[in-house]
Amino acid sequence: MATKSKSFESAVILTALVFVAVLVSSTSLLTGSVVLNRASALSPNLIVSDLKIWPVASSNPFVVEVPAGSNSKKLNPPTIAFTHSVKNIGRSATRIITLTKITETFPDGSVQSYGDYGADPLAPGQTSLFYDGSPNGYQPLQTRIAVGADVAGWHTLMACADDGNAIRESNENDNCKAITFLVKVV
Repeated sequence: MATKSKSFESAVILTALVFVAVLVSSTSLLTGSVVLNRASALSPNLIVSDLKIWPVASSNPFVVEVPAGSNSKKLNPPTIAFTHSVKNIGRSATRIITLTKITETFPDGSVQSYGDYGADPLAPGQTSLFYDGSPNGYQPLQTRIAVGADVAGWHTLMACADDGNAIRESNENDNCKAITFLVKVV
């Protein structure tokens, strides 16, 4: 009888271990830790697909020329425009509005934020476009910023899609794009 009892105990212990293993696997599936690795390749992936500034010097697309004595903080300063688009290069739709944050770093190291721009949910392969009121209809969003001799030097303009990480993406490390340009006094 003792042999049967040991066999029974072994069977109970084995059953308990299998039950715990199944429970842990089920919990992992419910929390997404196992499914996440499999689903991440199927997730959306947002990138800034287009970030441009203009007007720029005709000879160099990264130089903005401003007149001597111009001031970015006075009435009617020279301005440049920038546009950006966000593209979903992932394999599933975003399902919610995404925010893109735009910042500019000035030659003195100070940073100016131009706010968060919302884009409607994006299907795989779709690029965000914004209605600009023109006969062309939907275009990349255009924003104007002041420049002048008082801010001459190298600037960096950065756009970061899904700035608040509201969307679980297959790659969270490719959301930002930056361009560097020179404000040159002529």
